[in-house]
Amino acid sequence: MHHIDIVLNDWQQHLQKRVALVVVIGDELLVKSTVDDTIYADMAETELAQIAGTASRDELMNSFACEFGSSHLFALDPHDDDACPFKTRDALPIDFEAVEVSSAGEQPHPHDDVLDLCG
Repeated sequence: MHHIDIVLNDWQQHLQKRVALVVVIGDELLVKSTVDDTIYADMAETELAQIAGTASRDELMNSFACEFGSSHLFALDPHDDDACPFKTRDALPIDFEAVEVSSAGEQPHPHDDVLDLCG
């Protein structure tokens, strides 16, 4: 299944946790929470509603993946289940050696190298 993982950086526990998914069902994009607290799924639904319009489903998925996020919550690029870094677990360790703080103080997502279509 083609989907987008919504990932929370838990800096204290040194983990990146999948907290929601954006999945393709037919021609629709649906957000599903993967944790008890639905706040992250609600945020993703709000973002999808704001960027929805005349774009195709694939354009909407790519736009969402590029636009959604901050240093604590972000979206991976669209991918199939077989390419998912969360295929066998709901959390990954943060690779602090791969994290550099930019001059603007922004922290990149440590697993950006896994899937990156935003450049």
